Formats: sequence, structure tokens, C-alpha cells
Amino acid sequence: MKVVLSWVLGLALVGGVAARSKLWAKPNLSKVTFEVKGMTCDSCAKGLQASLAKVKGVKTAAVSFKDKQAVIQLNEAQTPVQQLASEITQQGYTGSLIVRIKGMTCSACPEKVKTALEKVTGVSKAEVSLKENLARVSFAKKGSATVAQLKSAVEKAGYKVAVEPAIANTASASSYHVTPSRSREGCCAG
Repeated sequence: MKVVLSWVLGLALVGGVAARSKLWAKPNLSKVTFEVKGMTCDSCAKGLQASLAKVKGVKTAAVSFKDKQAVIQLNEAQTPVQQLASEITQQGYTGSLIVRIKGMTCSACPEKVKTALEKVTGVSKAEVSLKENLARVSFAKKGSATVAQLKSAVEKAGYKVAVEPAIANTASASSYHVTPSRSREGCCAG
């Protein structure tokens, strides 16, 4: 027992600070919200939630039929946000990432933000609303756009961003429990 414990402690100390920081480093977690279109009932939401929860790097997923949204906490290093959009599409729905924008003050601002977001590799379309202070970002089938890349693009355009739940109340979404994934055939798909 002493030898094993000494070996483990010695291994952790061999790399000094670098080894300790890797062992105890917290993952880079991001919380993102997707507006989801195409769900027709609570079973759709539960199936999508189960599917999203199985994506590598997803810590939590809560999908609400009522709010038409998915709130996902993910490890950004393991899962590009574009992968979540792809999963939503594979399940038969369309999803747009909701990005809250701060600092837009005039009618020219949304176009600047839209242009910046659409330059990020993997982004197919960005719709920006001055009234709502948010962008709805859609992704191409191929690419690996990340939250960090989207945030950087918006900040380089001169605005602030918070990629967090931006629509409705997430209380109803968090009440769902993850259930085994099933095909939409048994649901309400027609």
C-alpha cells in the first residue's frame, strides 16, 4: 500500500505544478441555449434531451417543448457547439444557437454582428435582432465552430456576448429527466 501510494504521489509531483494543474483543472464548461423548431409534443423534447445528453462532453441537457428550447451545459474542449446543432438536426429538428449580444445601439449594429458571426467557419447563417439584443446562429453540416470562436468574432466587431439561456424560463426545461433515446417513429412524427 505504501509503495502504491508513494508511486502515485511521486507521479503527481514529477511534473510539478503542470501535473497538478492537469489533474485538478476544471473543464471549460459553457452553457448554451438552442431554439428548437419541429417538436410537436413533450415526447419529442424528452427524446431530443436523451440524445443530446449522450453527446461526448455534454454535462447536462434540458429540452422544453413548451419553451421550444434546449439548454445544454458542455465541456467546450470536447464538444464544439456545432456538434450539438448537428445532433438536433439528426433527430429531425432544426436548431439555432441563441447568443445574447450587449452593446448594440443602432440599426447598423445588427448587420455588423451578423457579418462577424457569418465569417466563423461552420456558421451558415446569423439572424441578429436589435430589439431582442440577440443573435440566432445556424450551422453548416460540416465544420467545428465553438462558443469561443463565436464570442471572439462578436467581441472583435466591438460588442459583448453572453452565451447563456436567453429565451423564456428554463424552469420547465429542467424538470425533464433523461430517458433512453428512441426513434421519432414511436412519437408523433408523420
